Amino acid sequence: MALLDRLRPQPAWKHADPAVRLASLDSLTESEVGVIATLARSDDSPRVRRAAIARLADADVLGTIARADVDTQVRADALARLLTLALDGTDLARAALAARSLREERALVQVARSAPAEDIALAALERLQEQRALGSVARHSSHDAVRARALDRVTDPAELEAIAATTEHNDTGVAAVDRLGDTPAVDAIAERAKNPVVARRARAFVRVREQRAADAKARTDAAARRRALLTEGVDALEHATDPARARAELTRLEGEFAALADATDEESRRFAERVAAQRTRLDAAEQAEAVAAAARTARDAGLAEREALIARAGEAAEDVTAHVAGLRAAWEALSPLAGGDDGNLARRFADALRQAEQQHEARARAAAVHEQLIALVEKGEALVAPEASLDESERAWPAVQAEWQAFTAPLAVDAGLAGRVAAVAEVFAGRRASRDAETARTREQRIEAWRELGTRAVTLAAAADAPIRDVDQTVRELKAVLEPQIGAGAGAAAAGAAGDPKAGMPEPLAVEMRAALAALSGKLRELRDAEDWRRWANAGIQEALVTQVEALKTSKDLPNVARQLRDLRRQWKAVSAGRDEHGALWQRFKSAADELQARCDEQARLVAAEQAVHVAARVALCESAEALAQSTDWVATAETLKQLQAQWAATGPAPRDQVAELARRFRTACDTFFTRRKADLTTLKQAWSENAAKKDALCAQAEALAASTDWQAALTGIKQLQADWKAVGPVRRNRAELLWKRFRAACDTFFERYGQRHQIAQQQRVEERAGVVTAIEAVAAEAAAGTVPEGIAATVQDLWTKWQNGAGLAGEELTALRARFDAALHAIVGAAPDAFNGSRFDVSAQVARRTALIEEVETAVAGPSKASEAGASPAATLAALLRESLAANTIGGRVNEDAKLRVVADKVRRAQQQWRDLGPAFGDAAAALEGRFHHAVRRFFDRHPELRTAPTAEGGRGPGGGPGGGGHGRPDRPRHDGPRGGGRGPGGPGGGRGPRPEGRRDREPRAVPS
Repeated sequence: MALLDRLRPQPAWKHADPAVRLASLDSLTESEVGVIATLARSDDSPRVRRAAIARLADADVLGTIARADVDTQVRADALARLLTLALDGTDLARAALAARSLREERALVQVARSAPAEDIALAALERLQEQRALGSVARHSSHDAVRARALDRVTDPAELEAIAATTEHNDTGVAAVDRLGDTPAVDAIAERAKNPVVARRARAFVRVREQRAADAKARTDAAARRRALLTEGVDALEHATDPARARAELTRLEGEFAALADATDEESRRFAERVAAQRTRLDAAEQAEAVAAAARTARDAGLAEREALIARAGEAAEDVTAHVAGLRAAWEALSPLAGGDDGNLARRFADALRQAEQQHEARARAAAVHEQLIALVEKGEALVAPEASLDESERAWPAVQAEWQAFTAPLAVDAGLAGRVAAVAEVFAGRRASRDAETARTREQRIEAWRELGTRAVTLAAAADAPIRDVDQTVRELKAVLEPQIGAGAGAAAAGAAGDPKAGMPEPLAVEMRAALAALSGKLRELRDAEDWRRWANAGIQEALVTQVEALKTSKDLPNVARQLRDLRRQWKAVSAGRDEHGALWQRFKSAADELQARCDEQARLVAAEQAVHVAARVALCESAEALAQSTDWVATAETLKQLQAQWAATGPAPRDQVAELARRFRTACDTFFTRRKADLTTLKQAWSENAAKKDALCAQAEALAASTDWQAALTGIKQLQADWKAVGPVRRNRAELLWKRFRAACDTFFERYGQRHQIAQQQRVEERAGVVTAIEAVAAEAAAGTVPEGIAATVQDLWTKWQNGAGLAGEELTALRARFDAALHAIVGAAPDAFNGSRFDVSAQVARRTALIEEVETAVAGPSKASEAGASPAATLAALLRESLAANTIGGRVNEDAKLRVVADKVRRAQQQWRDLGPAFGDAAAALEGRFHHAVRRFFDRHPELRTAPTAEGGRGPGGGPGGGGHGRPDRPRHDGPRGGGRGPGGPGGGRGPRPEGRRDREPRAVPS
């Protein structure tokens, strides 16, 4: 055998010379991948290994070499080859295998950045750990999902900053800036980011931070000012007279001070000291007030007892003498009044007892003259009866009225009689009022009819009872008209407003008015003298005013005291004579009034101090509102302003003019902010509306693409829509979620279908094949029923062609459908064989053609007989080989024999193709021929196994082993029905050249040679 081995020619790739092995690589075909892998793994020469690596496409082998080869350059070449295969977009399955075999970080980064398929890039990304590697992928990957996933895994802030500053992808850069948030890094990004969109996003963060800092400073300054005002407010409480109210205000100020954050230690200490001092003062004031209150309570009790006795004095009693004596005894038994009695109560008690006795006497006298009073009342009522004469009644009533007053002055008159008399008096008063009104109307009509001042002046001069006011007014008006230089007051003002009143005045009228002026001036002097005498008679009124003003000293209602004091002063001025003789009354009035005025002024000062605190609080609120008027932090500022408005409403009273001005100022600041916010909201609403329309259109496009089966175009479109969605601005919150859910649902629907695209395509292919099977089963059912449709041969041939050219399937589904199709086809041919004469399915013609092919294969397989096959000994076999070699005149004559065998192999393969083109075998005879043909083919390739993968004339590489040939020449690789079938070598029924407009058609079950 050693000699035979030496005589057998060795392949060049096993040659001892590395140069020969290197040259042999060029002659190795793709089918000899095992040889190439062997050279790449175990050849002694690094050059050969490197050259073999360049031809190798097996990812597992390349990965092993890249990790374990002893030569550095070989490992580098293997790694480079793996990387090339991983980045190759023509064969995604091979690219995925190559990517999985990579281990080096840099290579994985390149795959994650540049892999043709997203899933390959994602798989490579998941194996990366270094932050810099993840950052490189996030910056440069060509797939959106890969960039997003890489960015999610980056945790180093420095790497995030580098991504945001250098990436050219908007979505990645913006997401990195959002991850960094409001940090100092965004300042650098805003200055040096390459992507303008990223820079704008970073500048937005910077602007927001600056605005927030400005707002915080404004709030801090406002809080400091407010704390200072609160401290001043605590000091202002020193003048408060109401301890309870002052304590409540102090508590409110403490609470407001505590609510203001960031107070300095000095501010807190100063405020606490002022609060403690005020509390000490209030405690002392409350103790003093408690003592005074106890005294007041005791005095009030004594006053109440005395007031009760005074009230009882006015009660009616049958025995007035006993009643009065009992009240006097009770009065004398009372304990002394706290603070002393000023004599008013004792005088009032004495007056009440005296009045009770007088009323008792008056009632007694009234009972005596009761009948006379009734007659007098009836007389008065008769005067107002309808039949009474008006003139006589008017003349008689004063006498009746005078008589009634004379009778009743010292008496307690019955209320019923008094009411009747009052009703009669009211009737006469109404008559008198009507008469006086009529007189006034007549006088006005006379004045309006004359329309001349002279006529009115003459009338006043002639009237005996002209009022001094009218005379004085008329004199003033006459002087203003006739002598403007001596006019004064309202008359001068009226004359000046009317211009020169003498313009166009007739001289007779002027003479008449001068005469009237002279007459009225004398009359005015007389009336003034009479008025002076009348004023001398007002001393009693002044006494009453002094009593009233002195009585106000005991009142505690100081606002009411101030009002009454002003009224009493006006009354005093009206009745004051202005004479020295009445100076004592004036001194009493002035002393009491000044004392009351001092108390009122003190109260006003305290009120003013309290109002000053309120004014300061309102000023602070105005400053706070003005500081926020230009803010753009709409939500927070609006909430702050609402709180300021609530504080404004809770602030106490202040002077009306100051409150009005501060209210205008506060309202202006609030209106400025809310007007700006409204304008901004209007702009935002318009932008939201436009963005909503854009996103609605994107939703509609995404929904249209969600049902598409043009997967690559739809995938590109969906990704573009996602990018467009990110570029669209915000929309209103209540619509944003709905639009996003709609858009995401459409995208999810597409990607779910895209993930199942192979299953969907498979289902479509199944449905297509099932339709063909259903159609042929329908024809079979008709044939089984004895009805042979017209043109059945053409129909079956058409269905057969559709089946052969149908979409590729694999697995149990294809097996089940093929079984149903073959069963139906056999049933049809068996039911009506004559209908298929001359067609592909003619049974007798098939038998003849199959027999001819079998004989051709068996003849080719038999060939010339060899000694070894005749049972010759090894020595005889060797001698025969030597003879054959000598006959060829060279040991290389073996090559001619190999060429002959390849020609025979080609004949066998062509026979396999022709056999497959015959279609299915019908009947027992055809089935027997099927086994005979396959047996002959297997016998040939069993003898010559080296020819199983021989190249075909068409360039394809069938397995050469019988039926089931075709494909890529790799018997160990699983075959799939579908558009990714292999070559068309004539190596058997699998390598035929039938019509295949949609790619490789389905193969018959492969028969492996046994």
